[in-house]
Amino acid sequence: MDIKRVIKALVSSLRHVPSTIAIQHGSGLVIGKDFSCRRPKYVAFGKNISLGKRCRLYCYDRHGGESLSPSLTIGDNTMFGDDCRFLVADDCCIGNNVLAASYILITTENHGMYCCDEGYSQQPLITAPVAIEDNCWIGENVVVLPGVRIGYNSIIGAGSVVNKDIPPCSIAVGNPVRVIKRWDSASNQWIRHIDK
Repeated sequence: MDIKRVIKALVSSLRHVPSTIAIQHGSGLVIGKDFSCRRPKYVAFGKNISLGKRCRLYCYDRHGGESLSPSLTIGDNTMFGDDCRFLVADDCCIGNNVLAASYILITTENHGMYCCDEGYSQQPLITAPVAIEDNCWIGENVVVLPGVRIGYNSIIGAGSVVNKDIPPCSIAVGNPVRVIKRWDSASNQWIRHIDK
């Protein structure tokens, strides 16, 4: 084997190690190239986690003079595609067996809008927890906003903006998101549902 290729492969494999080394995790962790994590002490992964290329996990424990309480946990057998972003200033809990596509934004914070005469980046953050329960499937380009719970076994369609809770066993789509189907155990199929 060519020594230059060996060195190049070794350097490439080490590119993301410093930011992942401090994250608590179980066995089977797979992280794509150019991963970055700010304040990894607030992050914990279960077993068999896969994060695609260029994923960003940003935990904020201070904003201005304000102390924040970030916590990001990802359960077992969960997979995120490329270019996913987590902005965490409150509790963010991702369950087991979650399948998530690429270009997803999950945020527990938003800039304050208390005064129009002041710069928004200087205003106190608005924070609220986010939970994605077990066995969910999150489509490409989904945005999950603060204060949202996505119930177990639910599907969020590509391009959706999740600004409210989604009940378990639902299919939800759109901007803003709305439930369009619910799982019916009696008939063992998805039944059309219209949000009111």
